[in-house]
Amino acid sequence: MTLTAPHTSMAIDKIAFGDLSVAATGETLLTTTDHRKVGGLLASAALLVGVVGTALAGLVAWRLDDAARGVLPQSGLLGASADGGWSFARLWGAAETGLPLFVIAPLFLALATIAVPGLIGSDRMAFPRLQAFVLWGYVSAVALYVAAFTVVDGPPFWSASSQTAPGGPANHASDLYAGALGVLGVVLFAGAVNVVATVLTQRRPGLRLDHVAPFAWSSLLAGAITVLSMPVFLGGLLMSSLNVHVNGNLASASGFDRVWQHTVYLYGRPDVFMLVLPALGIASQMVSNRAGTPLIGGIASKVLMAAFAAFSLAVWATSQTNAMVQPTTTLISGLVAVPAGLLVLVWLGTLAQGVKPDASLTFVLGVIVLLALGAVNVIVAGARGVGPDLAPVWTIGQTLLLLTAAPLVAALGGLHEFAPLAWGRRTMAPLAGLAGLAVLGGGALLGIGVAVISYKNNVTDNATAASVAAGVGGFLLTAAIALTMLNLLGSVVGRKGEPVQATGETIVEGYA
Repeated sequence: MTLTAPHTSMAIDKIAFGDLSVAATGETLLTTTDHRKVGGLLASAALLVGVVGTALAGLVAWRLDDAARGVLPQSGLLGASADGGWSFARLWGAAETGLPLFVIAPLFLALATIAVPGLIGSDRMAFPRLQAFVLWGYVSAVALYVAAFTVVDGPPFWSASSQTAPGGPANHASDLYAGALGVLGVVLFAGAVNVVATVLTQRRPGLRLDHVAPFAWSSLLAGAITVLSMPVFLGGLLMSSLNVHVNGNLASASGFDRVWQHTVYLYGRPDVFMLVLPALGIASQMVSNRAGTPLIGGIASKVLMAAFAAFSLAVWATSQTNAMVQPTTTLISGLVAVPAGLLVLVWLGTLAQGVKPDASLTFVLGVIVLLALGAVNVIVAGARGVGPDLAPVWTIGQTLLLLTAAPLVAALGGLHEFAPLAWGRRTMAPLAGLAGLAVLGGGALLGIGVAVISYKNNVTDNATAASVAAGVGGFLLTAAIALTMLNLLGSVVGRKGEPVQATGETIVEGYA
């Protein structure tokens, strides 16, 4: 079996998207290599994981004030004991690492699988069977990840969100956790290779790279970052797993923490920007589509996204290991925020020329507001100060804003925007608007609520109110994902969405 499939010459404006049947090809939904169906299945799986992950985040946020004060009970639901199946540490660890890695990243990969071929005028990906491998590899990684937090000797001894390299002793949960991250790393690498190859080799004749649609361009950049950095992550993961099995003695005197912080540590790697860069591309796509015109400035928007990607790689090469969630710590890490800010100005300038209002703008607004709240959080934390030993809590809040909530707004917006490419039907605008408002409000409450607890004196003064707000935010995120799933089911399966028989609309046009 090869990774390629027969290439057809079917014109993009002749493809019908309304029929989900695969009977004509002899394939089933379990064996299909159609990029639209594979992407739809991958998005569905990621949304299901997202419902569970955001619900867990909301549940543990209710007790975050007690955890910060060190007054969690030793047993019972969300107790402090690591031996409890529903302990605070186990559930918080599952949600904190699981949301960016097992929900946001696969959602963007699913959207790229669905939309990128159509956006560049192709009816296939470069390696269709490779993307089918990505789908089922992701399902396997999720199964291993769930097992890591449910086995009797869990939770895992270490976490990818911990800045300190793990030592021993190893347990079954740690082995399963490392296996889940390893499988997911291979899956994301394979998907990134396929996306990059598709954009570079499958464009319709005459479509130059500087004229591809914004989301296709951002997917190319995010894929390139992943291809460059994921092998380093997998090597660091192997070294860390060996370190655990020798009780931490492998690198006890060699400064292994520095290796960890630049390889496995989630917030020290450039591919963490894979969670933001596609979000910028989706928002750019929605702005351009609603305005009915290319983004102002011509190629400037693509240059800004490329600068964002380049600065992320530059940060990785510096000694600032936590720069991904503290973007003003050093000059070079502060530069990462500049292209994103300028791109927002491009969006606003484009919309100022005239806009066709619809639910998509709710998601664009959400991206802008949540990125702005991340900047405000940095300024307030710097002015007021963070309480003793509470810097990790502030980092978690900032991460939830920038690496979970803002990308999730864009991802749900992308499902609304690209539904005609995947299923031949638009989603229902009222439900899409409600989902956009829910994810915006939920992301803001969850991220800011967690971060506020870390401010000086807030652990004693305002922690309970902040925890309640964060908990409500987590459940609003759950509601937003559930509304999106309900919208897709009603629009596609229930055929309530407006049918679109061909793709000769703005969403498949190239933009300068």
